[in-house]
Amino acid sequence: MENTLTPSDLSLHLGEYLRRVSREHERFVVVENGERIAEISPVHEGPKLKDLKRILDELPHLSKDEAEDFARDVEEARRIMNVPTVRDPWAS
Repeated sequence: MENTLTPSDLSLHLGEYLRRVSREHERFVVVENGERIAEISPVHEGPKLKDLKRILDELPHLSKDEAEDFARDVEEARRIMNVPTVRDPWAS
């Protein structure tokens, strides 16, 4: 079941709702005149930019032969789809 509340209820008890979101991971939908206008829910933390190098290092790497095969497959797909070679967007 979804927890719904009105804007006035939210303003009167904001601290309590934030505590429940933070500690109990509850989710609330703010409804005004029968219309859903906002949602209050826990923040789901994803990976951080500082972790990018580690994440990339943990990915499986292609062998030289696999990389060459992949490059050929991409070029063949571009040829079949009549897609021009990707150009450098920063070149003037």
